[in-house]
This record gives sequence, structure tokens and C-alpha cells, in this order.
Amino acid sequence: MLTLKAPPERELFVNRTLNLRGIRAIGYDMDYTLVHYRVDAWEALAYQHTKQKLLALGWPVEKLEYRPDLVIRGLVFDVELGNIVKTNRFGYVKRALHGTRPLDYDEQRQTYSREIVDLDRKSVV
Repeated sequence: MLTLKAPPERELFVNRTLNLRGIRAIGYDMDYTLVHYRVDAWEALAYQHTKQKLLALGWPVEKLEYRPDLVIRGLVFDVELGNIVKTNRFGYVKRALHGTRPLDYDEQRQTYSREIVDLDRKSVV
């Protein structure tokens, strides 16, 4: 039988109400301060969920398979060019891939030279 009630030492309490109507996204970091995660299982499920959403949008991802060696937290999709990018904390592209093919230095520099990734733009998700 599945128990939904956490033991008292694991319960969380808050002292205010949060109106979620104005919230566009909810995120968290997996630093294990509140929950002990099964990272491999979580990342595999997140991959499958994302793949299903992309399939529903008509993206040709049906043949892609989950590869844990390619998982990097904080990736951004450049939907205009079909690239996956990893940025530093200032928004500059550190690494870019087209599918599973890494862009070489010159190709990445030509595409993203001095461009700051802004998550508010519609061309990134």
C-alpha cells in the first residue's frame, strides 16, 4: 500500500500563500535538500515526456532514444536552427549540438558568436 503522508521529520510547512496565476514556469534544482531523488529514473521520465511533447508538435523525434551520456542539465532548444545549446550563467553559448552532432568550434562561433541566449525569446524553449 502506498502511503501519501510523509513522516513528521520530512514534512514541509510554509507561512504564506502563493498565487500561481502569474507563474509561467516552476523549476527546482536537484540538490537533495528537500527530497532524495532517483536521478536516472527521473531523467529518463523527463526525456520521455519531452519526446512526447515534441512528437505532438510534429517534430521528427520518433527514432530518438534516451542516452544518459548526453544528459546535461540546463539545456536550451534553439527552435529556429534546431540546435541544443548549453549556456554559461551570463547566457553565452558554451556548447552546441545539432541533434547528437556537436557543432565544431568554427560553426558554433559563426552561429552564436557574442549572442546572448534570452529565455524570453520565442525562438528558445
